[in-house]
Amino acid sequence: MRLFMKIYEQKIIDANEKDYYLQIIPWWMSLVLFFTGWFGIKIIAEVVVELVLAIGGPITSETQANAANMWVNFITYVILAAVFLAFLIFYKKGVLIKRFLKEFKNPKIWINALIGIAMIYAANYIISLLLFIINPSMSDNNNEASLDSILKIFPIQGFLMTVILAPFAEEMTYRIGLFSALKRVNLILAFIVTALVFGLIHFDLSGVIQGFNTGTEESRKYAINELCNLPLYCSAGFVLAYIYHKSNSIASPFLAHLTNNLISFFITIAM
Repeated sequence: MRLFMKIYEQKIIDANEKDYYLQIIPWWMSLVLFFTGWFGIKIIAEVVVELVLAIGGPITSETQANAANMWVNFITYVILAAVFLAFLIFYKKGVLIKRFLKEFKNPKIWINALIGIAMIYAANYIISLLLFIINPSMSDNNNEASLDSILKIFPIQGFLMTVILAPFAEEMTYRIGLFSALKRVNLILAFIVTALVFGLIHFDLSGVIQGFNTGTEESRKYAINELCNLPLYCSAGFVLAYIYHKSNSIASPFLAHLTNNLISFFITIAM
């Protein structure tokens, strides 16, 4: 019996069949993964905020605010990534973690990741050219600016968070989770919704609404700048979903996501 199970599990790991993750993970579990990453991160962050304030006390300076912001984000992603890693390790006796690790040994996985990086940069270049025509004063959005400040002050924690933890957690949330769930309904719908949601998590919606409602020139410029940056994140979300779909692998979009963030990390540190 043990020999049979071992052969069965190895067959699953070695399988190259289409939509592997859709076959091994049921639709409801994909939704659980999505809501764990999308909504769960907010709950975790709220708890971590209270924990950081309880340990560090009231925030009375910009330096303390930056440190608190970094630790909240870092600890939140550590917890979320640990939850997803535990899922890979324990789901169906570790079949998924074996599959995930084995994918890195396949040269095609790395090639697909490189193609993904090229597609992300090509899309960003074309979209940026078009957006600069609409908004010549376009700059990094609030999400990017906040990350830049964290990376420059706390490079080690920032590296671990943006290059390792965030890509892993987000691929589990939006590719294994949301995209896989919606793909069962309609492939085009899966691409559109996943790209849009991925863009929106890097988007300051409340700031945009407030910016247009306030009516000041500065607030409107902020809102417009946020809107102009949204297509860049949506295009990245679309490419990562495409790589996941085509490669039948979570390692490919993870590597593409990781590499994209790694390049941004080095650019930020060098500036």
